[in-house]
Amino acid sequence: MCLMAAFAGIISISHAYGEDSESKAASETAPIVSKILIEIQDVPGDAAPCVEMARNLIFLSEGDRFSPDRLQESIEALKVCNRFQKIHVDSQEEQGAITLLFHLSVFRLIKDIQVDGQFPLFEREILNAMTMRMGKTLIEEELPQQQALIAEVFRKEGFFAPKVEVTAAQDRKDGHFVVHVDIEKGPYYTLDRLAIRGNQAFSDRRLKLKMKIWRASCLPGSSGRFMEENLKKDIKNLIAYYWKKQYPEAAIDYTVERDAGTKMVSVLLTIQEGPRYDITFVGNQRFWN
Repeated sequence: MCLMAAFAGIISISHAYGEDSESKAASETAPIVSKILIEIQDVPGDAAPCVEMARNLIFLSEGDRFSPDRLQESIEALKVCNRFQKIHVDSQEEQGAITLLFHLSVFRLIKDIQVDGQFPLFEREILNAMTMRMGKTLIEEELPQQQALIAEVFRKEGFFAPKVEVTAAQDRKDGHFVVHVDIEKGPYYTLDRLAIRGNQAFSDRRLKLKMKIWRASCLPGSSGRFMEENLKKDIKNLIAYYWKKQYPEAAIDYTVERDAGTKMVSVLLTIQEGPRYDITFVGNQRFWN
C-alpha cells in the first residue's frame, strides 16, 4: 500500500485506528508496527550513515501501535532535515501487524568547483559570481544560469565574446558532484586613439595621464583591454579635477567607435570647461584664505 502519494493508506488506517478522532479504545485496536525498513536509493558506497540518520528521524518504533500522526511527523522531519530529496512510504498490513518501508533518495551535494581559464581574473571572483556553492545541493537546472553569470563578469572586464561551459560530474565513490567551469575569454578591444576636444586650461597629456584607460593601453596583452566602465570612471575623475581647479561648471561627454575587424576603439572626449571662478575672502583675521 502506498502511503506517500496521496496518503490513501494513511487515511484509511486513520479512520479505523486514529488516536484522536474516535476514542482511546479505537487507538488500541491499531495494528502493531512489526518492521520498519529503510531503503536508500542510488547511493554508491556505504549507505549506513544515511540509514542511521533517517532512523533517528522516524517517530515510530517496532512494537508500537501504528499512528498516522506519528508517521506524518516522521515524513515532515525527513523533509526538514534537507538531506533527502525524495521520500516515499509503503505499508503492508497482515494479521494485526503493519510493515513500513521508507524509500529515500538523498540530495547530491557539490563537493568541489574547479575553474579553468579564469586569468586575468582570480578564481575567487568567478566563485563569487556564481550562485552555486561547495557543500550545497546540486540543481542541474541552474548550470546554464552559472554560465550567464560568469560570462557577464568577463564582458565587464572588456572581453566582448566570452564562452563559458559549466558541467557537473558525479564521483562514483560518494555520489556527490564536482562542478567544472571552463572559460574561453575570447577577443577584447584595445584603445587605439584617445582624442580630447575643448580643453583650454589643461593640455591633452596632462588629462590623459589621469585616465586609467590611457595608461592601460600602454600595457601588453589583455592587461591593456578597453573597458567602458573604466572610461566612465575616468570622466568622473576628470570632472572632479576640473571642479577642484575652480571650474565648477565643467562637463565632459564622450563617444566610442569600435572597429570589429581590428578589435580597436577610438574615444573622443568633448569638454566644456566653463568659466574659472576666483574666490576671495575679506575680513578673515583668524584663518588664512
